[in-house]
Amino acid sequence: MLEDLKLSYQRKNTQFILYNAEGIVEESDNVLFKAKKNSNVADIHPFFENIIEISKSEELDFSCVHLDFKKHDFICDIETKHLDNNKFLIVITDFSKHYKSFQSLAQSRNETAIHSEFLTLNNELLKEKEAFKNKFIANFSHVFMRRKCGRHVMES
Repeated sequence: MLEDLKLSYQRKNTQFILYNAEGIVEESDNVLFKAKKNSNVADIHPFFENIIEISKSEELDFSCVHLDFKKHDFICDIETKHLDNNKFLIVITDFSKHYKSFQSLAQSRNETAIHSEFLTLNNELLKEKEAFKNKFIANFSHVFMRRKCGRHVMES
């Protein structure tokens, strides 16, 4: 039964876990991690503790779930399906590369936005300094010219 379900999804990096109403694993293809037959789904990872009860009443979809195991960390999308005769299916698709790439892109965009804002603020500061310098030179020149003109008038 599990192989037929697996073929219907045809996904790479996908693990299928078939379990019963008590949460006992009946089959798993163990593509991503070990899910021993006759073990409880909740013992695989703490994330699965609540899924057993909730998935009896509704099908669930979770995105970007971090599952950490001793040897490997996964960022997965997880679906639960209620099948006939009190069987349930958990479909775990590893999208670690996708999510890490997306996170890297988002980080890059954020850094670009911060850099752009920094340049804008820096440019405004430079404009204020330039305006202050020009005003100072204009005032200084005006005072200098008045003094020079005053001496010139006195000498004449």
